[in-house]
Amino acid sequence: MDNKRIFFKLEKVAESEVKLELDFNRDDEKNIYIMGIASTPDKNSAGFIVENSALLECWDKIKSEGNNIAVYEKHDMPAGKVVACEELNGKILVVMEIPKAGNERLISVYEQGIYVGLSIGGWTLDGTWDENDIFHVTEFEWYEVSLTDIPSNENALLLEFANTKKQIPQNNKIGASELETLLEKVTENIRGIK
Repeated sequence: MDNKRIFFKLEKVAESEVKLELDFNRDDEKNIYIMGIASTPDKNSAGFIVENSALLECWDKIKSEGNNIAVYEKHDMPAGKVVACEELNGKILVVMEIPKAGNERLISVYEQGIYVGLSIGGWTLDGTWDENDIFHVTEFEWYEVSLTDIPSNENALLLEFANTKKQIPQNNKIGASELETLLEKVTENIRGIK
């Protein structure tokens, strides 16, 4: 995504509803871009919490080494990669780049509204137990993000399908000002625009 540009438009359409549009020049004919919540401070279905700091530290390491985090639909074949990762009000948001060629089925399933969430995968390297017997992962080796119909963390939801300018769901609990802050960071990190 180097040397290419993203344009964001954020519009408030109701008191508790915002519309986010992403305009990708040059890339939108080859790729789709999906934004989603990869992690929140909520306990997942396995009973543990992956701390945001663990994901952000791993993301920084992966990028500094020139590697990628794969995006999967099925576990045997990657469908794309994570191109941005930011923390926003206790949540880790990611932007995923999915090539259109070869991923027609994935795109079709997503457009039907079946894929609604994300699941992160990797290895737990370290963590601590809290007073409520919840394990907090503090060091993580992050390998992949999977699109899913039932995310392990029920709040790890997809937010945006950029090419169709799909409206953000109202139940995502992220306000317009929060998204505006995120978009500024994502724009700077992905495209180098200030």
